[in-house]
Amino acid sequence: PLAIELEYWNAIKDSSDPEEYRGYLAKYPNGQFADIARRRAAGARGGNGTATRPTPQPTAPEVKADRNSNPPVSPPGKSIGSISTPAPVAPKPTRDLQPGIIKHQGSFTVGGQDFPLAIATVITGEDGFWVVNRGIALPNGVISDTSVLEKGTLKSTRQISRNATEATEYVVNNNQARGNMNGKAFTIDLGGEFFAQSAGSYESIATLPLAEGYATTFRNLNLVKLKPVVINLKVVGVERVTIGLGTFNAYKLLITSDDGDSNQAWISVTDHILLKAIETSKEYGGATIKVELVR
Repeated sequence: PLAIELEYWNAIKDSSDPEEYRGYLAKYPNGQFADIARRRAAGARGGNGTATRPTPQPTAPEVKADRNSNPPVSPPGKSIGSISTPAPVAPKPTRDLQPGIIKHQGSFTVGGQDFPLAIATVITGEDGFWVVNRGIALPNGVISDTSVLEKGTLKSTRQISRNATEATEYVVNNNQARGNMNGKAFTIDLGGEFFAQSAGSYESIATLPLAEGYATTFRNLNLVKLKPVVINLKVVGVERVTIGLGTFNAYKLLITSDDGDSNQAWISVTDHILLKAIETSKEYGGATIKVELVR
């Protein structure tokens, strides 16, 4: 379970002994912190016999695609999945993430039926990156997402998503997403800078210079169709919002995509945290997700 792995990692993450990280890799070869552990396990030993870490470089680790699959080939002058709208630059945060655990609860409604859900987001900082793990508990199982974000810019460098039947993993570099879904390799031109995808999405949005009238645009990846989508975000007002924890001043955000999704979110003016969200997904037959902060 993720909680046990996280406890193990927290116990060794400040160690200078490569053997600690080799032990982690032996237990969790595909763990959430495997790439960081490999870098530290490979650290050169200094003259006094102690381990020295290599200087961290702000690049995402390589995803090894299935060599037996046939990756899509882009025709000359055109990339698979590219779109013709102008390539936006990712918005610039005015603050960074903070390590910790954030919990939300709510419901998932589809076909007239309501299902409870609970979301736990765990943020840890490692070697120039934030690692954001999110678990979404539904009655039929758990969906887990991991985002590796560059500290400061919060640009996504790596994404992992798993549920009972599907697994997707990819890296983002030079506005391209490259990885595999269920063992099938893909390379997709995002057409712009990638920001606020999956785990850590609302936490990243909360770091922007939100104010009434603020608006920005960025890219996400539609994991169902494996195509880029343009996300438009606008602060439509400041209002009082009441949840189980109390009543707060919040920025009300309208977040829409060019594939038809429409979300509303309320971000605390003082604490810069998601208080409440209502999401509607055209991709999933108009399913609606409602969540609120429970700490």
